[in-house]
Amino acid sequence: MFDTVYFLFCVLAVKITLTGAKDSELADCQNKIKELARSYSLKLHLTNQTDMADWPQSTVQKYYEYCLQRRVIPTLDIQNSILDLVGPKDAVSYSLTWFQMRSQSFCVLSGAIIGK
Repeated sequence: MFDTVYFLFCVLAVKITLTGAKDSELADCQNKIKELARSYSLKLHLTNQTDMADWPQSTVQKYYEYCLQRRVIPTLDIQNSILDLVGPKDAVSYSLTWFQMRSQSFCVLSGAIIGK
């Protein structure tokens, strides 16, 4: 009944090996690296995103492609109206803007159709 859609995207993993004379210095360095990595990434959890229930499948696919091209991992739970975005801060921001603009477009379009 439903067609399965597959999205291919690259995942980049970096492994850093720290070496040093003192364990306390290694732990401090490790914490600084983790803090830096956290400062460049963002996890966004939005609820009550009911507008996406009106999106056709083609729009959902375009949104996934848009996000994945920017290294953002989107999770759309349409039944529960939840959107999760995980990725670089600026890319998450762009993906959220795209989502909001698309949702507003469907609201305006729906209002125009209902109004006639």
